Amino acid sequence: PDLIVAWSGGAAAAQLLPFERAGLPVYHHQVARLDDLPPSLERLGVLLHTEAEAQRAAAALRARIDAIRVANHSASAPRLLLQVWDRPVYTLGGGQLTADAAEACGYRNVYAELRDAAPAVSLESIAARDPDVILALAPDARTAQQWVDHWQALPALRAVRNHRVVGFVDPRLSRMGPEIVDATEALCARLAAAAPRP
Repeated sequence: PDLIVAWSGGAAAAQLLPFERAGLPVYHHQVARLDDLPPSLERLGVLLHTEAEAQRAAAALRARIDAIRVANHSASAPRLLLQVWDRPVYTLGGGQLTADAAEACGYRNVYAELRDAAPAVSLESIAARDPDVILALAPDARTAQQWVDHWQALPALRAVRNHRVVGFVDPRLSRMGPEIVDATEALCARLAAAAPRP
């Protein structure tokens, strides 16, 4: 291959070593925020000698990301629990691309200070933080509904009490490329549809 693209968060260094020893070029793709995507496209464009196309694509992506942030900016961002597994509940800490997508939609991750990618959290910890919204990011619609239903056993939680437990399924949301911007737009629309009417 002319280029090997490796996701730095998912590929172990030992896996890549044989390629590097063979003299094959390896690009370590590292994306933690939506704003990291356009520069990554530009770097790929340089490596693949398609700079002009990459710059156009990056500019278009930047404009879309900026538009999402502007359209959903709020001085009082609702506090959000991002659920990625059930029993025990796993969430997303800060510095994760999916968490940044939710923040672009105008929400604040209640576990943003955690550096672990997907830490397990106790129900007591969740109750203490009492999120305004719980977002069940499940692998399929049936599982999402099950997770949403499980929360109904905890009516004291603000999100449950206010009917703000939202299921969302979109595999693009965990991809490290431009498709996550499409997924972010869909996520913002889903969260807006579930928001209480004034």
